[in-house]
Amino acid sequence: MPSPDPEMIPLPDESLPPASQFHVYISAITCTYPTETSIPTMFSTQPQVLAARAVKDHNIFTYDQAMKTPEHKDWMQAAEAEISELENLNVWVEVDKNKVQQQGHKIIPCTWVFRLKRYPDGTPKKYKARICLRGDLMETKDDENTYSPVGGFLGEKPNQCLKLLKSIYGSIWAPRLFYNLARSVFEKLGLIKSDVDDCLFYGKNIFVIIYVDDLGVAALDPNDIDKLAADIESHSLTLTKKESFAEYLGIKYTDLPEGSTLANQSGLIKKILLATGMNNCTTASTPALNKDLGIDQEGVPMSEPWSYPSVVGMLLYLRNNTRPDITVAVSQVVRFTHSPKQSHSSAVKIIIRYLKGTINNGTILRIIKSLLTLITTL
Repeated sequence: MPSPDPEMIPLPDESLPPASQFHVYISAITCTYPTETSIPTMFSTQPQVLAARAVKDHNIFTYDQAMKTPEHKDWMQAAEAEISELENLNVWVEVDKNKVQQQGHKIIPCTWVFRLKRYPDGTPKKYKARICLRGDLMETKDDENTYSPVGGFLGEKPNQCLKLLKSIYGSIWAPRLFYNLARSVFEKLGLIKSDVDDCLFYGKNIFVIIYVDDLGVAALDPNDIDKLAADIESHSLTLTKKESFAEYLGIKYTDLPEGSTLANQSGLIKKILLATGMNNCTTASTPALNKDLGIDQEGVPMSEPWSYPSVVGMLLYLRNNTRPDITVAVSQVVRFTHSPKQSHSSAVKIIIRYLKGTINNGTILRIIKSLLTLITTL
């Protein structure tokens, strides 16, 4: 979500630029929305990294890829909604491109990022489109003004560019700026930041956790949640209320009969199976062999078609959240992401076969008096 004007955001971190320097100039892309048979090429200028990620991740798309899918109308609606929201929030103003360049400011191109969000079971949930700054092209010297872009639709105004007034995705400062803003809003509303977790805030009978721009709120009284949401929105932050906390960050929480809660990521496991082409693989009873995984300097290089670092990254996320039972096995394979051999990819496949056989397992959270007990289902 875009943040309010930089002048309104506290900047305690000295590594961030002062508000007077926070001017971003952005290049224009076409305002003509494509039909089924008309896809403007100006729209498809994407960073190579995004293109590479789109090949490895079935949930990430470049503009061209998204517009060639059967769901291209859904993607276009998402793109139109993104532009509409940014314009309604006065994120940018049109300025003369020639004057900007004469003043020595750098105009940086923007990029579209399309992502399919899924429910924990893997079914499609939401089509998201984001205009992002090319943060990799932003200057970082403390003694210079830094300029960079986002995308605007100025197809009929080729001599215009957009001056960014508010922080959006992609800026090298955006994460810190947004966190500072969110923290200031929470504290104005009487919430207290936890001493042990900078992303956890609490008040009387209410807890708030922030993960990038996703908020999770828990309270004894649902009315307290609604009131907090209204108070947050009164500070110019737009919230979209989800059905429940049960699918926060791709983790499904299921209440069990005895009062405990099961945290499960079966959707991510299905994604791993799909990414590696192992949907029909046999299962394994353990996640690793009973011996250490060596460097295997003389071994045969990995020949699998899937990306070793990408799959291991998903295994790390799974391990860190709900599956500590694969900790040792994942810690073995993660050491070889720079140059994996066939023996290392075979070890990854054993982990995946184990996960397929235990796809419904997870971590059980059980409260006993004042203690929080975590139990992994094996």
